[in-house]
Amino acid sequence: MTRAEKILLECGEDISNIDRKLGKLGHYFLLYTHTYEQVNEKGKHILSIPKDPRFDESEFYGLLIDMIRDYADNKGIELKGDIMFKMFIRVLTKLERSGDVK
Repeated sequence: MTRAEKILLECGEDISNIDRKLGKLGHYFLLYTHTYEQVNEKGKHILSIPKDPRFDESEFYGLLIDMIRDYADNKGIELKGDIMFKMFIRVLTKLERSGDVK
């Protein structure tokens, strides 16, 4: 059994309940699990996204921007001039230039 399958077995009902309750409030629920060692392996992580057709690529990219802003606000980080944010942008630029992201 993969790590993702174990997580779903343990938390699947809770995830569904949160998704249903937030849906009634006009919000969506997105779950992403990741381990602290930052090592990727097949079947290790879960990305749960809404099935609603309104959740499309533009909504997803907007969510990423909102998450970065909310994280920075909650941590008291000023994104302008922040070295970690600059590195994030550099990685995205490198991925685009290498052809990994088009």
